[in-house]
Amino acid sequence: MNKDEVMNDEVLLTAFSRGNSEAFGAIVDRYKTKLAGYVYNIVGNKEDTDDILQETFMRLIIMVKSGRYTESGRLNHLLFAMSRNLAFDYLKKGRGEAMTADDGNIDAVANSARYAELSTEAIIVANQTNIDLKHMIDRLPEPQRQVVEMRVYEEKTFKEISELTGTSINTTLGRMHYALINLRKMIAENNYDFEN
Repeated sequence: MNKDEVMNDEVLLTAFSRGNSEAFGAIVDRYKTKLAGYVYNIVGNKEDTDDILQETFMRLIIMVKSGRYTESGRLNHLLFAMSRNLAFDYLKKGRGEAMTADDGNIDAVANSARYAELSTEAIIVANQTNIDLKHMIDRLPEPQRQVVEMRVYEEKTFKEISELTGTSINTTLGRMHYALINLRKMIAENNYDFEN
């Protein structure tokens, strides 16, 4: 995201706080697709993804309208953090990827285009792997975790990441390099096999 878009976020949120609902619609349009992909990778089904996105934007509305929004220039990070936390709350409460035969979600996941060729067992393993990997990413030191999440989940270039974090490209690449080393160590220590 370039500086104009960041500034535009702030202009739109200010306009929204003053009663312009179309300004908030522009924020939703800007972020909904990326957030949906990110959340879907965690929970694995459209219904929960839609619920989480709705809750994320509702929380932003409450923050802005109550004057508690203080993340100037960091809306992107805030939205991804809120949606990630909500997605993991859904998982902890047994919604979304609980993947038991009686919760009704397995059919929705099994019928989705992403999983059409996979067996139910493969879906469960793939989802658990995704959850395990996300937990490992969360254990990385903050600068490394931030680079990995922006690169993997937000699909940002290293140049964009360096601009957003205020670091050089070499620092950003170094953080990614060390993050991958740390993730490999965690995988080895926990005897994970991500190739099956």
